[in-house]
Amino acid sequence: MLNLTDDSAYTDMSNCMLLAATPGKVGDGEKKTLSYKKADGSTLSVDTFVGAQATDKTLKRFLVGPVDCEITGLCETPDGKALFINIQHPGETTSPANIADPAKYTSQWPANAGYGPGKRPRSATIVITKKDGGRIGS
Repeated sequence: MLNLTDDSAYTDMSNCMLLAATPGKVGDGEKKTLSYKKADGSTLSVDTFVGAQATDKTLKRFLVGPVDCEITGLCETPDGKALFINIQHPGETTSPANIADPAKYTSQWPANAGYGPGKRPRSATIVITKKDGGRIGS
């Protein structure tokens, strides 16, 4: 199972990433009761079930995106041998005052990934495959 993370919780430490998780089993978690205050002042309680706590053995970083991007649109081929992942708006926090100076972009991706620096960042779709041509995750 792959999980896209875009909660903006770690923008000071990391980029948007894609996590790979080992699927759990029915009953491996616990019941939680969520309470919400309603407009009339009363409380609405909702029971929900959550899976087991993630650990370093069940959750791994699969992909980290370029600075200021959003990882979106995960899709795989029917045979599971290729993943298509969108990288949206890398470098989007570049100040409008700095648009004319590529040296001040917060990201130059994908230009800095082998195409030469100094280019405006662009959204793209990447394809991930295994070197041996096998199924992703096998």
